[in-house]
Order: sequence, then C-alpha cells, then structure tokens
Amino acid sequence: MPDITQFISEPHLLAYQRALPRIQQDQVAHLAWDSHDESYGVGGNTFRAYTGWQSSPSRLFRNWACHTSQTILQTDPSSLDSMEAFEGWHQGLSCSLQQKWMETQGRGLSVAHKYKLIDLYIKWLTQHSLPDPALGIQFVRFGHCALDRQTLAKINAHLSGALPLAKPTMGLIATEETYSLCQAVVREYCVVAGGAPVLFDYFAWQPGA
Repeated sequence: MPDITQFISEPHLLAYQRALPRIQQDQVAHLAWDSHDESYGVGGNTFRAYTGWQSSPSRLFRNWACHTSQTILQTDPSSLDSMEAFEGWHQGLSCSLQQKWMETQGRGLSVAHKYKLIDLYIKWLTQHSLPDPALGIQFVRFGHCALDRQTLAKINAHLSGALPLAKPTMGLIATEETYSLCQAVVREYCVVAGGAPVLFDYFAWQPGA
C-alpha cells in the first residue's frame, strides 16, 4: 500500500480527530441490544436502489439479518482478534447473504450492493451494547467503511482529491479488487488519523463533516 500521508488534508484531518471522541461516546454501543430495531442498519433510501428483483430486497435482507444476528452473538471475540481473522469472518457473512439472495432471487447481488449491506449491518451492530462487549470492540476495531457516494467523496476530500473520483458513486465499486483497495485506503488513513474505518463512516455522515 503506498504511503498516503503526503496527500492528507490537515484541515480535514483535524476535523475528523476532533469529532472522534463524540462519535465514540454518542454512536458506539449506545443502544440496548434487547430493544434493537428491525432495520438492521439499512433504511428505505438504500433499498430504493435495489430494483428489478423478484422478491422484496428489504424483506429478504432483514430476514437474513434477523437469523444471522442470533448466531453472531455466539461468536467468540477471540476468534476475531486479527485483521486476517475478521476478513475471513466478513467474507463468510457476504457469502451467506449472496447465497440467500441467489436462492430467493435467482441471481446474486453486485459487489457494491453486497458489501454495502454487509458493512451497514456491521455498523449497525457497533451501535448496540452487545451481551459480550468484547465482541462489539472487535467490530469497531476491524469493521469496514460502507462504500457509497458519501463516504467515497469524504475519503477523497481527506486525501486532498488525490483519488480519480470526479463523481463518486457506489457503482464504481464494480469488482472485489476495487472494494478491497478502497477499504485499504480508508484503513490506512485511519492508521494515521486515528479511529477505525467504521468510525470514519459515522463521521462521513455527520452534517458539515
């Protein structure tokens, strides 16, 4: 991964660093798990882009997320104690969702849509005080930034516009390789700036960020 330090915009960096304590206090693990909502992190605005399917994408995703949530709570946090371990777990989630989609819809999700659902779902998990707090810590530590127009534009701004993204859109995430590269860029930024990709995701959606 090339050194991105030279491209970081200092005003953007400082704004992010100032916001981090409040994000961690107000956004992370602030909701009781027992009263969690049934959106599983994905609202109607997102699903409006999921067109041309036989069955309701929102209903299918939420059924999958409801079932998956029951098993996730049984995950041993120590099994996710490295980036490599988390990536394997993350890939397992995406394969599970894709399989469910193909069984129900007859075809799979695009790379961009698949991973956005997975990453928004994990972000949603980080909002909750899980029965095992150590599990929530691993989700914050290793979770990805959901890639869409908003977050792509923000990371590019924080890198002084160095990325060739004149019009950032989720559709640009067309391959597994592109997705992995973008995640690596966000994570490398967070190595320098602090926090983690999922916290940068929270920041990117703050008014005026």
